[in-house]
Amino acid sequence: LASSSVACVQVNDLQTDWFKTPFGVKQGDNANLGIHLNDLTVGILLYADDIALLAESEDDLQNMLNLVQTWCCRWRLSINQSKQIIHFRKKGVPRSEKIFTFSDMPLENTSVYKYLGFPLDEFMNYENGIKLPADSAGRALVSVVNK
Repeated sequence: LASSSVACVQVNDLQTDWFKTPFGVKQGDNANLGIHLNDLTVGILLYADDIALLAESEDDLQNMLNLVQTWCCRWRLSINQSKQIIHFRKKGVPRSEKIFTFSDMPLENTSVYKYLGFPLDEFMNYENGIKLPADSAGRALVSVVNK
């Protein structure tokens, strides 16, 4: 029952006291969706107004998109319509042909996705992500030397 649900917030090794959560079922509580890392399941990354969903299968990702859409409707939250899908995989593995939807609108596939300013390549090649800060630092250094 929702009235007997409790929760805590954990960040790294720090954890709050347990508190009651009297309203509804916690999002994803029964879904167990996400990527599995040892004994941890990670399904969503949140930072300010950025949300990234992580899934191990096409069906799981569409289910997660449906959960987010339902939650947004319930709380009357509108989502930016420029959402993108990136399929991380090894070279030689074809991109998923599934058309993912959010609010019955198809989502665009991309080969590079910027998360918090860092470009993530569909083949998990991080050279561009490393090169951008290095180039920026070089330009900053030249600017400082010139002054």
